[in-house]
Amino acid sequence: ISFSKLEKILHKKRPEVQVIVGGCLTSIDPERFANHPASANIHLIETRNLDAIDALVHPTIKMIEIPDPHITVFDQEVKEPIKTETYSTEEHWEYWAAKQGYKIRVDEGCLGNCSFCVTRIATKRLTSIPIDTILSAFQEGIMKGYKTFLFTGDDTGAYGQDIGCTIVDLLTKILAVPGDYSVFFHDFNINWLMKYQDQLIPLFKANIPRMGCFNFPIQGSTDRILKL
Repeated sequence: ISFSKLEKILHKKRPEVQVIVGGCLTSIDPERFANHPASANIHLIETRNLDAIDALVHPTIKMIEIPDPHITVFDQEVKEPIKTETYSTEEHWEYWAAKQGYKIRVDEGCLGNCSFCVTRIATKRLTSIPIDTILSAFQEGIMKGYKTFLFTGDDTGAYGQDIGCTIVDLLTKILAVPGDYSVFFHDFNINWLMKYQDQLIPLFKANIPRMGCFNFPIQGSTDRILKL
């Protein structure tokens, strides 16, 4: 949600109505919410503290009891065709399709301190999900007949740095699972590819039929922009 949209909501709502705000902005700029005239009726839910919503809405099923769905109702909706020029290559189309498919989160947060990025403020420090948990979700997806898997995280390349393993360990175990599938990785920061290239490149080459698209975001700018 943007501040401009929130302002429209706050302007139209009745005075007694409570507003719950989630997403990255709650961590990035909490002072702006605190200083708002309607702050008494605004409740912030940080991305890493979704359980806090239970105290506000008193649900029958607690947030902690809800498992990762891997496939959501939004993925199953009929969508308008996207513009051809936006996804002009076969690889782009494959990656877009994977984003609508079976998703498995491998971590949250990152280890970066990039001057241009506010996501790190919202997602906070790296927290990796145990390999066994990831493999269990992966094998469950295979058993259900899925063939395309998108592994997500705020920085998938940083996986394991906080729990004594690496992205190489995770990929090695994933690709050792038998089956007809392809794997895609979202937001795999390029520095981890550079750090582990001597291990990753041979692993990629040995599993070419199973390799989908890896999203390696490369951020760049001028010194002037970075200073600003």
